[in-house]
Amino acid sequence: MDKMLFLYLDFLGFRDLIELPPTIRKLFSVLDSCNIHEDSAYRTIVFSDTLLAYNTAPGISRSPYSSELMMLIEFVQDITHRLTGSGIFFRALIQYGEFEHERLENIDAYFGKALISCYDHESKLKGSGLFIQSSLIPYDKVFKSVPFSSEYHFSFLAYDLIRATVWGGEYPLPEEVIGWREASIEDRVLSQVDYLRAIWEATFHAKPAVRSIYLNTWAMYEQNYGDLTAVLKNSNFNPAALCDIDWNPARESLNESKQWWQQ
Repeated sequence: MDKMLFLYLDFLGFRDLIELPPTIRKLFSVLDSCNIHEDSAYRTIVFSDTLLAYNTAPGISRSPYSSELMMLIEFVQDITHRLTGSGIFFRALIQYGEFEHERLENIDAYFGKALISCYDHESKLKGSGLFIQSSLIPYDKVFKSVPFSSEYHFSFLAYDLIRATVWGGEYPLPEEVIGWREASIEDRVLSQVDYLRAIWEATFHAKPAVRSIYLNTWAMYEQNYGDLTAVLKNSNFNPAALCDIDWNPARESLNESKQWWQQ
């Protein structure tokens, strides 16, 4: 059985989502439209509250090349962005291990040590977002991560916000330093601000078990990017506190996404 980079993603609170069939259908339609499906080298399986993804190209899936890892991380980021305004969170793991998937005449047959390992580890990682097997971190040449457990690193999905912190200085940061407008990524930045706002609000959840998940997630950002989280909290997550530019087009896009999920 071949070893490959393997993504395991579990949607949190799915038991409650079952009571909202239209939301479930929208979730599946969102997953069906993700960018990764445009690359024939990747396969995706979705069943109930779980998504699996892996690379199928011969000679690539045998080794955790940086480009393959980047693709899976970007897939998780794409899902995060498309879930903006939904209130849906997940816990995702990327691992290097054995997995086999075959389409038979009437069923999809899949199994492997990577699937079992991810299943076993997933519920023990008390946080939300993306967790990458620590042995794979040297292959991550782009995104930021920190140790979370003895076997996994926590990967920061708010990439564009994190990029802003490397410049330092006082907030609001000048437009020309960050270059957000030139790159036309205000939508992603505001989406990530809203993502962190949702995590912060979830730290006050009535159920202690749920609350602890988001307290741990928020702590990852606060411990590593304290200036950023302080600015967001003190401004009630107003993006103008980060950078004084025209956020109205991005706000309209964010509102449209929230309205679509609420319909």
